[in-house]
Amino acid sequence: SESYRRNNTPQGGFRTPEFGVEKGYGGEDGGVEMRDIDLASTPKREFQDTGASANSKASTKPKLNLRRPYAKTNEIGWRQSHWLRKRCIIASDSVKWEVGVLLLIIGNCITLAMASPLDDPESSKAKTLSGIEMFFSIAFTIELVAKIIAMGYYTDENAYMRDNWNILDFIIVMGGWLSEVSGGGGGLTAMRAMRVLRPLRTIKGIPELKRIIEGMIASIPQLSTVFGLCFGCY
Repeated sequence: SESYRRNNTPQGGFRTPEFGVEKGYGGEDGGVEMRDIDLASTPKREFQDTGASANSKASTKPKLNLRRPYAKTNEIGWRQSHWLRKRCIIASDSVKWEVGVLLLIIGNCITLAMASPLDDPESSKAKTLSGIEMFFSIAFTIELVAKIIAMGYYTDENAYMRDNWNILDFIIVMGGWLSEVSGGGGGLTAMRAMRVLRPLRTIKGIPELKRIIEGMIASIPQLSTVFGLCFGCY
């Protein structure tokens, strides 16, 4: 046909029809305008898999913004992604958690100041204070267990028992339970005095006070000669 002869040139080239160029559908014979197209120079269409990128973004989980390092696994093999350990890490690392524990310590100090060894154990005051003391013991134990689950017990360098202040907390909490077990008599009665150590836990909750105490302890060896001179003079 006439259109076939037009599309195939004697040089063997092929003319590709292109619609909507300059003259549009106008032409001498009413057909479309033909133009040679260099296919090699035609820009390729870029393909972007938006679905895959969306899925990858959705599958990416945000990392926890923690203030201190935690062990990858604790002694019982729980990783940081374990549902219970993850919650313990978030709670232990939270400032609100530390403020709540500090308020509990202050409240416990108030109840300890209200107690007297001269009170009748059968009085309503003594029973009320004993119930409050049990509440504080359970609360401090929950805090202790949560921190051990989050930080690990001893294996990792950042474990719970690698910090001297945590060791003090552990001794105070265990001493409080020993005082509860001792009851009103027996050889463990003296362990009730361990409760008076609980105000020392406020040192850890206040960083400024903690640095002062650490500085005083670190200066004791350097002051030994001064103490010896004072004892020698007096």
